[in-house]
Amino acid sequence: MIIKKWSEFNESSNEYNNDYELDYVLNWIFNNIDSKDIPSLKRDINSIIQKSNINESFLTDVRDKLSKWFDYKIFNYIVNKKSKFYTKLNNKLNFLDLTTLEDVKKYYRSFKLDSIYLAGGMDKASDVGAGWRAMVEYEFEINNPGKKSKNEEITIPYSEDLGFKGETKIVPAYVINDEYLNEFIKGGNSYVRKNYSTPALLNPVRKEVDRTKNNRFASDMGEFKSGRYLDNLTNRSFDEISRTFSKTIELEDELIVNKCDAIFVGFNEAASAGTFGELEMSSFLKKPIFAWYMDGWPIHGHSPWNLPHVCKIMRTNEDMELFVKTMIKYNK
Repeated sequence: MIIKKWSEFNESSNEYNNDYELDYVLNWIFNNIDSKDIPSLKRDINSIIQKSNINESFLTDVRDKLSKWFDYKIFNYIVNKKSKFYTKLNNKLNFLDLTTLEDVKKYYRSFKLDSIYLAGGMDKASDVGAGWRAMVEYEFEINNPGKKSKNEEITIPYSEDLGFKGETKIVPAYVINDEYLNEFIKGGNSYVRKNYSTPALLNPVRKEVDRTKNNRFASDMGEFKSGRYLDNLTNRSFDEISRTFSKTIELEDELIVNKCDAIFVGFNEAASAGTFGELEMSSFLKKPIFAWYMDGWPIHGHSPWNLPHVCKIMRTNEDMELFVKTMIKYNK
C-alpha cells in the first residue's frame, strides 16, 4: 500500500489543495503506517520542528523527511529479507549438476523460466559482448530450434568460436530483438508466452541501437574510453553520457532484469561494474543466477560477493550446451 501511494508525496502532485496539505499528510500517515512505527516517525518529525520555523518550507521539509524515512524502512526490510533467503539457501543447491533445475524450483518459490537475461561485460569487451551471447543464441536457435516467432529475420553475428563463417540469418524462436525488447518491457513474460518459445533470450547488445541513435553520446563515449577526457576535463564532460545511461540504457536494462525470470551471466575479464550491479539487483529480487565462466576465466577471478546468489556454474562450452538443453526441457 505504501508503494502504491508513493506518488502522493510527490511535490508535483495535484491531488490535494495546499490549504489542507497538513491534514492530508497526517491522514495519510494515520491510514498507512503501522502503529508500532509511529513513535519513530514522531521523533523524526519533532526534530524538524525543533530545527526550523513553521513557515512555507515546513511542509516540504516534512514530506522530504517522510520520503527518507520510508526509503530507509523499505530498503532495510528488503536487505534483511534477502539475507534470510540466501542464508537458508546455503548448501541446498547442486550448482555443478547441469542436467536439472529441480533443485532451483524447490527453493525458489514459483520459479518459472519464460525468459533469461544475458548479463555480462559490454563496454570493456572488444566486441561489445556480442560474441559469447551469439554462442548462446546459436545454441538455442540452431541446435535446439523452437517454434518460430512472427517477427522479422535477425542476424546472429559471425564468431570463430561458433564454427561458422559469415552471418547466420534466421527468424527467431527465442531471441527478442531490438524494438521488440521494448514490447517485453511493457508486457513482460505475458508477451513472451504469446510470441516466443521459452525461455526467451533477452540480449542487451540487441538494444545497442539505442546508443548509436545519439551521435553526441557515441562521440563522448569514444572520448571517455580513450582517456582523452583526462587532458581536457570539464564540469560538463559527462553530461551526455550520464543523461543517456540514466534515461535509457541503465533504466531499460534494469526494467528487463526486473521482469525476467533468471540471469545467465557470462563471466570473463570484460565483466565490470554494470554486470555486477545487475547481479546485485537480481539478488534483491531473488532471481536465480546461472554463471558461465568463459575464456579460461577462473571462478576466483571476481569478488565472492555474488557467489551466494549463483545457482548453476558452467565452466566449458560443453557445459553451456548441456545447460541450454536443460533450460529448454524445463518448460516442456
